[in-house]
Amino acid sequence: MFNTLTSNIPQNRVESVANVNNTIWLGTNSAGLVKFDPIAEVFITYNPDNSGVPFDFVKKVTVASDGKIWAGSGSDLPDSGLVVFDPVTEEVTVLDSATTGIKFDKVWAITFDDNNDVYVGTNDNAFAFARQDTAMWAEYQFGSTGIASNYVYDVVVDDSSYKWFATFKGISVYKEGGVFVSTPSQLASAPTIKVYPQPATDNVMFEFGATQQGATVMEVYNLHGSLVAKQQFAAGSNNTVVYNTNNLASGVYVARFLSANTAQTIKFIISQR
Repeated sequence: MFNTLTSNIPQNRVESVANVNNTIWLGTNSAGLVKFDPIAEVFITYNPDNSGVPFDFVKKVTVASDGKIWAGSGSDLPDSGLVVFDPVTEEVTVLDSATTGIKFDKVWAITFDDNNDVYVGTNDNAFAFARQDTAMWAEYQFGSTGIASNYVYDVVVDDSSYKWFATFKGISVYKEGGVFVSTPSQLASAPTIKVYPQPATDNVMFEFGATQQGATVMEVYNLHGSLVAKQQFAAGSNNTVVYNTNNLASGVYVARFLSANTAQTIKFIISQR
């Protein structure tokens, strides 16, 4: 057992553990990000006193496919948030509202899917995700996109690439294409939307299948949750809707499609023109 009596570990309360090439990384309650060197058998601490890691309370530690450490602070302190730590150069990148447009307070969950898209759950701001190839973030909050609560405690990705969010009010399941499902039968049958090109410039196309039938309303929201566009159209089997984006500034948006039997949500990105 490793504790403060048997080793140089800086604290006994460990919030999270991750493994990078047989090197163990720990998130601690008040001692920062900690690395266990398996050769020297010592613990090395990274915190505001000796590194660019801006917080002492590390609630979640996750490893990306490139070997970089993603660490989130779950505290109420002003210096809480989300950072990316390079274990080779020890460079720290802070992901905050200035760099992502999203306020990363009280981060409790971080995970990656097979596309290396990162999903971050917070303890009062629902969840956000980013595509690694565009580094553009989208945000999903309770009340407009189908997630059960703004308090997300954990997230995992299953074999079907569904994202399971543990929330204050139950489990929310997010299906590829921006769809939240709410019943067991919908896990297999929930409709999906394809959006392309991504990122878009002048036009974006939404393609959906036979489950989307009849009159459908499309609502477009910005990341602040404000409705910026709305239109109605008749949907049919394997229909594709072309939406002109010239009236929208570059950035990330959420399109919501409402019909008599479905409600679907998907993110799309408009690039710099």
